Amino acid sequence: MLFQWIFFLNLLDLVDGYVTKFLGGTFRWSPAETARQTEIINEPTLTNLHPSVERGIHNLQHTFLAIDRMTLHHMNNIITYFGQEQVDSQSFHGVNGYGHGDIGREKYDNVLAKLCGAEAAYARLQFFSGTHAIATALFSILRPGDELLCVSGKPYDTLEEVIGLRGNDQTGDLTGSLRDWGIGYKEIGLLCGPVVPSDVNSCEINPTSASFDFTKISQELDQNPAVKMLHIQRSCGYQWRPSISIDQIEKLVQFVESNYKRKGREIVVFVDNCYGEFVDYREPTQVGVDLMAGSLIKNFGGTLAPSGGYVIGRKDLVNNARVRLSAPGVDGGATFNQYRNLFQVILLAMLSNLVVIMVLCRVCF
Repeated sequence: MLFQWIFFLNLLDLVDGYVTKFLGGTFRWSPAETARQTEIINEPTLTNLHPSVERGIHNLQHTFLAIDRMTLHHMNNIITYFGQEQVDSQSFHGVNGYGHGDIGREKYDNVLAKLCGAEAAYARLQFFSGTHAIATALFSILRPGDELLCVSGKPYDTLEEVIGLRGNDQTGDLTGSLRDWGIGYKEIGLLCGPVVPSDVNSCEINPTSASFDFTKISQELDQNPAVKMLHIQRSCGYQWRPSISIDQIEKLVQFVESNYKRKGREIVVFVDNCYGEFVDYREPTQVGVDLMAGSLIKNFGGTLAPSGGYVIGRKDLVNNARVRLSAPGVDGGATFNQYRNLFQVILLAMLSNLVVIMVLCRVCF
């Protein structure tokens, strides 16, 4: 039950920003369509709902239509990419043992890459959680002497052991963590609302909006050449802070590109995309993020994926993660005949009913 509520709260926070955008008049109709929608909105209800729910449904009709339009956008892309990759019944049959020559696995990776506007995708059932996929990505890029800079404040509790902020459950110490491998870590809090924060938890004081602290980020990058990766946790996680919009992520990408990458500085912009899939028209990799990772048992999994995670982004970085999960020169793994479910859940993930319920709950309660 706790997991379901965490999932609910994270997805609710991510769609919350889009409620404001939709209600703020981003979408415009023709006069005829406006008249037709007005007739629909004014139709008498046939149900016995609580008055607050009735009012919410009445007031959110335009928002629901906007969500349906976004759903249609993604659904059209999914159908298009299924056709381009020639997804058919043969793609549903997995392999056992070493997992060589799995046609379905290749097509599934290609579909995810195209949906995210990325060079490559690596989705495997052998990732047993989002944290596992994220840890694989971090260890595949960072080397002893490098530093990880988290620019969205404190990350998930589950990443504390990966980073080495506390001992892990298996050994009770920092064995196997980034710090155990000589990789440094620092974090910079978000700017939230009109209040300028003085610490990394200030977003919990005024959680109306979230943006990056470019001044502090620039200072850290200028003073510390060891910073190799910027880590962004897109969702609020276990904190009472806003989630980070795609527009804000795009601003950070442009900032890093213009001030550092073009001058020869090698910096990887990484996004923890758990709970963030399909809640906007664009994914982080479509605005220039180098690499992102997440879980297949959340949005991308559409409630049917039994396990799995993904790493999506630049081809060279995805290949680094591929080697880290498996072994140099070895790629494969049994797929346990799960690819019918995995292809199906991409379609189910785009059902707008869940997002509509999240928005309605946000307004009514």
